[in-house]
Amino acid sequence: MVDREISFHLQTLASQYPVITLTCPRQSGKTTLVRHIFKEKAYINLELLDQREFARSDPRGFLRRIPDGAIQDEIQHVPELLSYIQGIVDESRVNYLFILTGSRQFEILNRVRQSLAGRIGQLLNMNSLGNDAGVSHTTAREWLSLLEASYLVFLLEPFHRNLGKRLIKSPKLYFYDTGLACYLLGIGKETQVDTHPLRGSLFENLVIAELVKFRFNPGKSINLNFYRDSMGNETDVIYNIAQEILPIEIKAGKTVAPEHFKGLLALQKVIGSYAYGRCIVYNGDHEETRRDIIITVVSGLLQLLRRIE
Repeated sequence: MVDREISFHLQTLASQYPVITLTCPRQSGKTTLVRHIFKEKAYINLELLDQREFARSDPRGFLRRIPDGAIQDEIQHVPELLSYIQGIVDESRVNYLFILTGSRQFEILNRVRQSLAGRIGQLLNMNSLGNDAGVSHTTAREWLSLLEASYLVFLLEPFHRNLGKRLIKSPKLYFYDTGLACYLLGIGKETQVDTHPLRGSLFENLVIAELVKFRFNPGKSINLNFYRDSMGNETDVIYNIAQEILPIEIKAGKTVAPEHFKGLLALQKVIGSYAYGRCIVYNGDHEETRRDIIITVVSGLLQLLRRIE
């Protein structure tokens, strides 16, 4: 199987805690991953009705079969089991007992999929989303919360530092899986992306999703924002490093044009100097520095972040 960067962190956490939980979308490879990493652990699939019913009807008997712990897959099917696991953990005080995995999948995605996919890289307006889906903005917000909990979409919050400017307060919406966004947009082939009107937004989604994974894999929280003021000046990503920031502009083209610097130059008038410089990520293959702005590709951006963090 493909080596996953998160593998080392899972092994480390398992040696430090009695229970660790891996949550992610269905069919994303979590079962294969944990069974590969924790080969010596017993495996229980709670998707199976007999196992699920046993766990629900006799949780103590169910857990008595696995005194050394186990991988318990799709734990969300029997949430009441967690209380009994907590009791075992409190009594044993032993690390590396249970590896839990969980996922959620909701049919409501079918109703809002076009509306959501058409909004990647854009400011999120709940009233507009609700109107497109034929529901109230309150219902749209509830559905969106479920999709966030399912690790299907995430929100990028606006930069909120006091800069003496009127800053936009609405978040932006992105998909964890850009391939899913393409599917929802009706894109079936790679060549169709090149001429699609949302090509730029899809590339932006791809880069930001990579940044989110870069943070999540070692167990860190998202430290990302975007900048946009009431005058329309915008920078795609503000990567926060302690009290410093790394502004990042994302362009889907294979050529860097003069107008691509506009957002970063406008932000400099507000922020001033940057300890880690500024960056443009584009879809080309040549890396250079212009006007003290680093021009790089996605892999180059991640290498840069590894050096400065």
